[in-house]
Amino acid sequence: MGTGFVASLSHPGQSILAPQLSGKRLELLTEMLPASSTIAVIGNPTNAAVTLQAQEAQDAAPLRTPAGLDRGAQRRRYLSAFDIAKQEGAQGVIVLPDPLTGSHRSAIIEAAAKAQMPTMYGYREYVDHGGFMAYGPNYWGVFRRAAIYVDKILKGTKPTDLPVEQPTKLELIINLKTSKTLGLTVPSTLLARADEVIE
Repeated sequence: MGTGFVASLSHPGQSILAPQLSGKRLELLTEMLPASSTIAVIGNPTNAAVTLQAQEAQDAAPLRTPAGLDRGAQRRRYLSAFDIAKQEGAQGVIVLPDPLTGSHRSAIIEAAAKAQMPTMYGYREYVDHGGFMAYGPNYWGVFRRAAIYVDKILKGTKPTDLPVEQPTKLELIINLKTSKTLGLTVPSTLLARADEVIE
């Protein structure tokens, strides 16, 4: 659905990556930065799922995307993306989840810190390693559910006969150490909604 990978949720045909969380990530970041008028979106434009995520964020609010990342991304490209976002007047950044951005997590966190840019991520691992905020599925729970599917497939069930399971546990993780470094005070309403706060 959207990427062309899934015919329906009950009989997918192939796998799915849901972009619907981008709007919620934007909502949470703008709650953190209520005076912000520009939020940059950084992601891998060669991934169809990332394109859908960017569109979901665009639908949630008018956004400009000052920089993208390509397959040959190096540390300087991430630094450049955040610099361009800042030059374009962005007050915050959303990094769209993707294997490419995930494999360069340290460089992205470093670039966000260097640019002093409040950044929202899709994976808690970013926040565990110094990123500011993350909202998304608990991937360990997803992996545990995947083991059940593997077992069914090994016992003869066709993958196309298994329904798509949407994540049931979504987590908001906030790193207060990083917020202090950025000179930000996290609103108590946002802290109350957080599943975990790193101090």
